[in-house]
Amino acid sequence: MEIPTAISLEALSALKDGAQPEPEAPRKAKEDYTPEEIWDLAVKYQDEMYEEFRSPLMHKVMALACLKRLGIWHEDTAEKLIERKDTETGLAWAKDAGILRSAYQLLSEVDLGSQDVWSRGEGES
Repeated sequence: MEIPTAISLEALSALKDGAQPEPEAPRKAKEDYTPEEIWDLAVKYQDEMYEEFRSPLMHKVMALACLKRLGIWHEDTAEKLIERKDTETGLAWAKDAGILRSAYQLLSEVDLGSQDVWSRGEGES
Protein backbone atom coordinates (compact mmCIF):
# COMPACT_ATOMS: atom_id res chain seq x y z
CA MET A 1 0.00 0.00 0.00
CA GLU A 2 1.32 3.37 -0.98
CA ILE A 3 1.17 6.29 1.43
CA PRO A 4 0.21 9.52 -0.37
CA THR A 5 2.47 12.53 0.03
CA ALA A 6 -0.46 14.97 -0.32
CA ILE A 7 -4.25 14.98 -0.24
CA SER A 8 -6.57 17.20 -2.21
CA LEU A 9 -9.17 19.41 -0.55
CA GLU A 10 -11.90 17.50 -2.38
CA ALA A 11 -10.63 14.16 -1.07
CA LEU A 12 -10.41 15.56 2.47
CA SER A 13 -13.97 16.92 2.22
CA ALA A 14 -15.20 13.55 0.96
CA LEU A 15 -13.58 11.83 3.96
CA LYS A 16 -15.18 14.33 6.32
CA ASP A 17 -18.61 13.98 4.71
CA GLY A 18 -18.46 10.21 4.97
CA ALA A 19 -17.21 10.13 8.56
CA GLN A 20 -19.46 8.88 11.33
CA PRO A 21 -20.27 11.50 13.97
CA GLU A 22 -18.71 10.92 17.35
CA PRO A 23 -21.25 9.65 19.83
CA GLU A 24 -22.14 12.07 22.60
CA ALA A 25 -20.93 11.15 26.04
CA PRO A 26 -23.84 9.96 28.16
CA ARG A 27 -25.09 12.61 30.54
CA LYS A 28 -24.96 12.00 34.21
CA ALA A 29 -28.29 11.63 35.95
CA LYS A 30 -29.00 14.64 38.15
CA GLU A 31 -29.18 12.34 41.18
CA ASP A 32 -25.57 11.27 40.56
CA TYR A 33 -24.09 14.77 41.01
CA THR A 34 -22.50 15.61 44.33
CA PRO A 35 -23.20 19.01 45.91
CA GLU A 36 -19.64 20.03 45.01
CA GLU A 37 -20.17 19.07 41.34
CA ILE A 38 -23.42 21.03 41.21
CA TRP A 39 -21.70 24.09 42.68
CA ASP A 40 -18.72 23.76 40.32
CA LEU A 41 -21.03 23.48 37.31
CA ALA A 42 -22.93 26.63 38.34
CA VAL A 43 -19.66 28.55 38.85
CA LYS A 44 -18.37 27.32 35.49
CA TYR A 45 -21.35 28.89 33.73
CA GLN A 46 -21.03 32.06 35.80
CA ASP A 47 -17.43 32.35 34.66
CA GLU A 48 -18.49 31.87 31.03
CA MET A 49 -21.10 34.62 31.41
CA TYR A 50 -18.51 36.93 32.90
CA GLU A 51 -16.18 36.29 29.95
CA GLU A 52 -19.00 37.32 27.60
CA PHE A 53 -20.16 40.38 29.58
CA ARG A 54 -17.56 41.64 32.03
CA SER A 55 -19.79 43.24 34.60
CA PRO A 56 -21.38 42.18 37.87
CA LEU A 57 -24.66 43.26 36.26
CA MET A 58 -24.72 39.94 34.37
CA HIS A 59 -24.58 38.04 37.66
CA LYS A 60 -27.36 40.19 39.10
CA VAL A 61 -29.58 39.61 36.07
CA MET A 62 -28.85 35.87 36.12
CA ALA A 63 -29.72 35.73 39.82
CA LEU A 64 -32.96 37.64 39.14
CA ALA A 65 -33.84 35.25 36.32
CA CYS A 66 -33.15 32.25 38.57
CA LEU A 67 -35.23 33.71 41.40
CA LYS A 68 -38.08 34.43 39.00
CA ARG A 69 -38.05 30.89 37.58
CA LEU A 70 -37.84 29.35 41.04
CA GLY A 71 -40.76 31.51 42.14
CA ILE A 72 -42.89 30.47 39.17
CA TRP A 73 -42.01 26.82 39.77
CA HIS A 74 -43.02 27.14 43.42
CA GLU A 75 -46.28 28.94 42.55
CA ASP A 76 -47.21 26.31 39.97
CA THR A 77 -46.36 23.46 42.34
CA ALA A 78 -48.34 25.08 45.16
CA GLU A 79 -51.37 25.46 42.92
CA LYS A 80 -51.23 21.84 41.77
CA LEU A 81 -50.84 20.54 45.32
CA ILE A 82 -53.79 22.59 46.56
CA GLU A 83 -55.92 21.38 43.63
CA ARG A 84 -55.08 17.81 44.68
CA LYS A 85 -56.25 18.65 48.22
CA ASP A 86 -52.71 18.52 49.64
CA THR A 87 -53.31 21.95 51.14
CA GLU A 88 -50.65 21.89 53.86
CA THR A 89 -47.84 21.05 51.43
CA GLY A 90 -49.24 23.46 48.84
CA LEU A 91 -49.26 26.31 51.35
CA ALA A 92 -45.64 25.56 52.28
CA TRP A 93 -44.70 25.84 48.58
CA ALA A 94 -46.72 29.07 48.31
CA LYS A 95 -44.89 30.49 51.34
CA ASP A 96 -41.56 29.71 49.69
CA ALA A 97 -42.80 31.38 46.48
CA GLY A 98 -43.38 34.51 48.55
CA ILE A 99 -39.87 34.33 49.99
CA LEU A 100 -38.47 34.02 46.46
CA ARG A 101 -40.50 37.07 45.34
CA SER A 102 -39.07 39.00 48.30
CA ALA A 103 -35.54 37.93 47.40
CA TYR A 104 -36.15 39.06 43.81
CA GLN A 105 -37.39 42.43 45.03
CA LEU A 106 -34.45 42.94 47.39
CA LEU A 107 -31.87 42.05 44.74
CA SER A 108 -33.55 44.21 42.11
CA GLU A 109 -33.09 47.23 44.39
CA VAL A 110 -29.28 46.86 44.36
CA ASP A 111 -28.19 49.54 41.85
CA LEU A 112 -25.24 48.57 39.66
CA GLY A 113 -25.08 51.66 37.47
CA SER A 114 -26.57 53.21 34.37
CA GLN A 115 -27.26 49.91 32.57
CA ASP A 116 -29.12 48.50 35.55
CA VAL A 117 -32.71 49.08 34.47
CA TRP A 118 -33.80 46.41 36.98
CA SER A 119 -32.97 48.68 39.91
CA ARG A 120 -35.38 51.26 38.46
CA GLY A 121 -38.15 48.72 37.81
CA GLU A 122 -37.75 48.92 34.03
CA GLY A 123 -36.16 45.55 33.28
CA GLU A 124 -37.76 42.25 32.33
CA SER A 125 -39.57 40.95 35.36
